[in-house]
Amino acid sequence: MSAVVATAMLLTGCSAAGRSPTGNNAATGRNFGADQSFDLPPKGNFHTLSGVTGSIPTNLGYLNDMIMLPGGIYNWEKQQYYYLLADESSALSPDGLTFNYKVREGLKWSDGSALTAKDVYNTFVMRYAMQQPVFNYIKDIELVDDSNVKFTLNSPAPIAVYWIMRERPASSAQYSAVVEDAAALFKKKAAPDSDEAKALSARIAEVKIDQPIVSGPFTINTSTMTNSQLTLTLNNNGYRADKVGYDTITVHSGSTETITPLVLSGDVHYATDGFPVATTKQFEQQGYTILRPPTYTGPALFFNYNKLPEFKDKRVRQAFAFFLNRNEMGTISLGDSGKGVRYMTGLSDNAIEKWVTPEAASKLTAYDLDEARATQLLQEAGWTKNGNQWVTSEGKPAQYDLVFPGDYVDWAATGQSLAEQASAFGIKITPIGVDSSQQEVDVQGGNFQLAIQAWGASNPFPTDSYNATLINFNYPMLGEGKGTGFGLQVETDVLGPMNLEQEVRDSAFGTPEEQVAKTTRLAQAFNELLPVLPLVERFGNNPVVTNKVAGFPEKSDYYMNSFYSDNFVPVFFYEGMLSPVQ
Repeated sequence: MSAVVATAMLLTGCSAAGRSPTGNNAATGRNFGADQSFDLPPKGNFHTLSGVTGSIPTNLGYLNDMIMLPGGIYNWEKQQYYYLLADESSALSPDGLTFNYKVREGLKWSDGSALTAKDVYNTFVMRYAMQQPVFNYIKDIELVDDSNVKFTLNSPAPIAVYWIMRERPASSAQYSAVVEDAAALFKKKAAPDSDEAKALSARIAEVKIDQPIVSGPFTINTSTMTNSQLTLTLNNNGYRADKVGYDTITVHSGSTETITPLVLSGDVHYATDGFPVATTKQFEQQGYTILRPPTYTGPALFFNYNKLPEFKDKRVRQAFAFFLNRNEMGTISLGDSGKGVRYMTGLSDNAIEKWVTPEAASKLTAYDLDEARATQLLQEAGWTKNGNQWVTSEGKPAQYDLVFPGDYVDWAATGQSLAEQASAFGIKITPIGVDSSQQEVDVQGGNFQLAIQAWGASNPFPTDSYNATLINFNYPMLGEGKGTGFGLQVETDVLGPMNLEQEVRDSAFGTPEEQVAKTTRLAQAFNELLPVLPLVERFGNNPVVTNKVAGFPEKSDYYMNSFYSDNFVPVFFYEGMLSPVQ
């Protein structure tokens, strides 16, 4: 019995009920209800290779980890992998420059053919033509034999191993029309942004797939799909198909408003939508368990420095941090699943212990509610008060428009709360809800004054968290005059002059100890400068319909995983922990 299963039984008193001694194939009627959005063909398609627009398997999110085996799923708390397609003997060399990926023995595709290292190799050379970001870290890939692929890295970079392990290799037979050309393109090191690579990427997307060849315990029943649901059926050739506690998974597609009654009726057994606070209370009243894993991200306040030069003074940004009641924002927007960000390091407060040295962490500013301190900082920055209205150092009334995604219920509530709090403090902010797709375009184009956008990232390494706040909505990514316009050549009190763009780039590389040192510098600088203000961290409000599904543990290391990127449900399936209530 695995430790994961043993822990679940200890905490819940549940066994994997209903299992036939001859395996799951002998049992019938065991269906798990899930929800993920997808589009039917021709808008959707059955590509199993990540990165192809409209891929139904990819759009099924965490469920795809049970359709197409990834190398493994990362345990964020223990910082180790739950191995799936990759064998446990897969290992990084002591110098951190070579990762040997060993394919687990005995794996088969759903068509009965053997799954080998060649499938892994071919997947990555196709992804090279598709400009997968992992190739920022990979120097070379070698197909060693039928069981092993060797990845050579430019520099030690744990995030590279993470992206390698999270890739879901596709069947070479499924992509036979393009794999040889992809291998040839990679061997001659043609630039991934070359016309040749772009043409090959287009050809990959044009491969027609009527029935996906899969490696996991479930496959898509392509003949019974409708606009509102599809069914995953047991793939008898799939890894641990004889261990999972279900024969089918019904996937319901639709908005949160569509899925809510299906959760209340018990047709959806586990859901990851961002449910409103009132809806979550309904679930609790029905006796459902609400899981609240961290997402390591949430809404933040972004400033347009090109349009609002008064915010170039860090004291003004620090003042905002002190007068905004972020705990109140979190409660209003997400109830128990919204936590105000305290330390504002660009990382989740949950990640500081792992990624910031204890000495530096002890000296971080905790931006707890302090209106007197906020007032002092604004006055030091040359702001004055005219009655109840703050006036900037340039003599202008401090009044601004705040744009936020109006169709994101939690972010909209955060934006409304921020506007009300700032206006009460004497800084008039007008909240403006905009469709999320247009709002993102506006922020990228610099067509805003203040905006709500995301901080952080749902992967376990800090680099992408700093990309989210410093790079993605700024000139290095968008060009001069676009995005926030925050200058990345900075002077700090804590560390002196810094090139934040270079330091973010460098933070991806090095030994674990070196990465902690690099991340510590970024956290210290961010905590002082506050280029954006992380407001609320969203925790899950994921209902588990406990009168329908048994086996979710009360406590688990995996509940520290982001449910977006390394969801724990596939682990519980593979371990045979989940089954229908008997």
